[in-house]
Amino acid sequence: MEKVTLKRIMLASVGFVIVLFSLLCLAFNLVRLDLMGGFEFSGSNIDNIKYAENGFDLLGGNSKITLLLANLSEYIAMLKVPNETEVAINTYEWMDVFAQVLNILILVISSILIVLTVLWFFFDKKKEDLYALVIVGTVLGALYLVEGIVLTTVTKLEMEQMAKELLKLLTEEMGAVEVPISIADMSSKEICTFAYIPMIVLAVGQFAFWMVNYLMQEKGDNAETEEVEGICASNPAAGKEEAAFTLSNKGGVAFLENRKDEYFTLLMKYKDLYDAGVLTKEEFLQQKRLCLSINSMYALYNFGILNKKGLLTNEEFEAEKKKLIMSE
Repeated sequence: MEKVTLKRIMLASVGFVIVLFSLLCLAFNLVRLDLMGGFEFSGSNIDNIKYAENGFDLLGGNSKITLLLANLSEYIAMLKVPNETEVAINTYEWMDVFAQVLNILILVISSILIVLTVLWFFFDKKKEDLYALVIVGTVLGALYLVEGIVLTTVTKLEMEQMAKELLKLLTEEMGAVEVPISIADMSSKEICTFAYIPMIVLAVGQFAFWMVNYLMQEKGDNAETEEVEGICASNPAAGKEEAAFTLSNKGGVAFLENRKDEYFTLLMKYKDLYDAGVLTKEEFLQQKRLCLSINSMYALYNFGILNKKGLLTNEEFEAEKKKLIMSE
């Protein structure tokens, strides 16, 4: 399990809200149709029709709005050729298939994103993985918005076209004196979508996520620098060791770097003493291990920082650690 920090909790929380809302967007109406008034066709009376369908309603297809469009199309076709037993009508099945496929896709992917976000909090150290999850969640919200715009636009255009055809058939060709107001005003009825609401929420969530990431990142880097400084300050061998290393900042990452080659120079002096017979082989090897271990300690610390930030994988970190240990 990964170490739980305030930054991790904040990022995971905001990210979870984003991916959760990519699923909840299916609860917002894709198409809302308000057809007040009434007229009769095919033995059925259209009276005060109000349809509102969301993504969950359309998971199984069979939209009431597409059925209404298909019935109106059939009614107009029958008015045009009343003596024909078979007429070509538009069933609008593609709208049902289009909505069903997209909504199932959003449902499945958003559910997977929710699970992966929870797993990230407990087991995954790479922030880039969480970045990918929240971006995909927002893309799903945008996809739902596109779906709502397409269905609403098609419904509105088809209703306008049918209104014109019905007016023409009832007034010019059939000589009707009075036209039901619902037909004459059908194209101006309320046909809208609410799929933009979850997209707004997701956009706000994205902004909050990246702000939290930026602010917590800055705070984390400062804390890391303080931690490194604390290590240096608490070093019992404060003389040469403290002076030999200094803090540097590369790409927002604080490293401990060797400021002088004192330990390598010291190792060469030990070698001269060994060659001169002042030091035994065991004493020289002991000093050699000490000089190398000091540098290895800081190198290992720097590799740990890179691993913590996801710049080194666990396998790469273990390989570098093994090299440093073997060198000692």
